[in-house]
Amino acid sequence: MDPYYNLKAAHRQSNVKPEDALKNTPLRGVNVRSPYDSELGFFKSNKNVAGMATEDDAVIVNPYSGLDGRGEEAIINNEKARVYMRTNGVRPNYNITNKQQVAFSQYGMPQDIRETIASRILTNDHSALDATPDQRKWVAQNITPAENLRQDGTAKANGFLGVLGRPDGNVSTEISVGVNFDGQEREIPLLVPTLTQQEINLLLSGQKETREILKKAVEHAQMRLSQGKSPFAEPNESPTR
Repeated sequence: MDPYYNLKAAHRQSNVKPEDALKNTPLRGVNVRSPYDSELGFFKSNKNVAGMATEDDAVIVNPYSGLDGRGEEAIINNEKARVYMRTNGVRPNYNITNKQQVAFSQYGMPQDIRETIASRILTNDHSALDATPDQRKWVAQNITPAENLRQDGTAKANGFLGVLGRPDGNVSTEISVGVNFDGQEREIPLLVPTLTQQEINLLLSGQKETREILKKAVEHAQMRLSQGKSPFAEPNESPTR
């Protein structure tokens, strides 16, 4: 019997445009304003400080930092997350690793460090330094937009192939599908390293996966599971292409 007759495609998911990725979170209500003269003076003397959350609960960006548009957007979202947590009582209480404690020792009290880590996890900033499952779970449950969550409530990462542009202007990183493994429904990614470019293009165009694509996705997921890994690429795994 062909084992793939037991596979059931339950759902497929895509991502949204990069610039829209965080618009449906509570962060959208946080104000971004121009720096005051005194703040500009500080930024000019501290070009390594890319941005900050201000005392009036706004976000400002250092115009002297030399960041490009994408870097500036990441800083804005990092600082928006900090403002949101501070003003709405959404305060992470997870443990901080020793590595994080050392790296963020200049960021203030442990609660300040927790919020810094949370904001960086939200924006897939690798400087969160090997964030723990508890830390990622807290971010997914509290400040991650629904369209960036998998069916099990965990946050999507950048996948095995990285962030891929779609013909409609959106992006995809995983495109997940539900399959039946031994009578148990499990979500796995379709965008895996063993696909051909033609197969990748088919998925990005929004067409239904072929039998061969599904076969490759299942085999890749089974290989990962046999190694004790998630079927999905972890945030600290670099894209393979």
